[in-house]
Amino acid sequence: MRNYSQASVTSQVVFGSSYETSLAWARSQQAKENAKDKTNISFTIEGEAGKAGKVTKHTGWLGGQPPYQQIVHSSN
Repeated sequence: MRNYSQASVTSQVVFGSSYETSLAWARSQQAKENAKDKTNISFTIEGEAGKAGKVTKHTGWLGGQPPYQQIVHSSN
């Protein structure tokens, strides 16, 4: 039997203003999904402080686990 689980990118948002703004947005979105008990949805962020940030939303299907990024899942 084959395992057809997968995780795919479902959307991307680019914040040209700042990395800090994009990180705060990603954390708020992740908190909303966690409150709905949606463990198959995860947000990741690319970029560096003082520059633009790109937030990517990943969704898992059929048991697929999306990538986990500690800085988004933790508010510290």
